[in-house]
Amino acid sequence: MPTPSEQQFIGKMVSEGWEVHQNGFPDFLCIKDGEVIVVEVKSSRYQKLEEHQYEVIKLLCSRKVKGFAWSPDLPEMLPFNYYQTSHFDWDTKSYTKGAKYDSNTKRERNNTIVSIRQSKPDMPLREIAEIFNISVARVSAIIQKANSKK
Repeated sequence: MPTPSEQQFIGKMVSEGWEVHQNGFPDFLCIKDGEVIVVEVKSSRYQKLEEHQYEVIKLLCSRKVKGFAWSPDLPEMLPFNYYQTSHFDWDTKSYTKGAKYDSNTKRERNNTIVSIRQSKPDMPLREIAEIFNISVARVSAIIQKANSKK
């Protein structure tokens, strides 16, 4: 039986056109237009991934499957790219400081930042910056660059 957070997630994804399979390892396998993603759902953005969850997502991402985390108190799904040396720390709500990001990881992060800003225009840039452990100036620059491409 899905938890309330999982039920909310299922409703969100189905309304966006995703086919959702709950398998528990990670929580969900989602398919849309040939794209496959895996998602770990937490009841709060502060809830930490279990070690086995971390390892499974790391393995899947190393095989080029996109992995995400979602909770009702996050504005968007957060991308995991454990193929690199970075990871999201649920305790500090940030990516590991000093982690090395490749261009794909940065692109995913930037796309998520822009998506958050579009879906929650009243959300302070400071809060977005805290989620990704980057400066407000960097968040602003990412948003401005995306807006200039329109």
